[in-house]
Amino acid sequence: MSASPRLIDVFMRLARRAYRRADVVFGQTQGILDGVEEVVPGTPTMMFPNGVDCERFQPRSRDNQLAAEDQLSQVREAGPTGDE
Repeated sequence: MSASPRLIDVFMRLARRAYRRADVVFGQTQGILDGVEEVVPGTPTMMFPNGVDCERFQPRSRDNQLAAEDQLSQVREAGPTGDE
């Protein structure tokens, strides 16, 4: 899928305007913060990574029967992964 250059231009203008008006822009990865800096140099940014208490929350073994019932056996990845 490719976006039209005009559509990209509209979104980049919106991003620049939002970054200029923000007191601070939060990002979940250094790649996101680098992208903000590239669009509007000098924008105040702060890393706000997604976090999980790995001692409290640990993965369970995969339940293949449940996955098959929910037709999830072929799902490998879902959701955005950021720039890194």
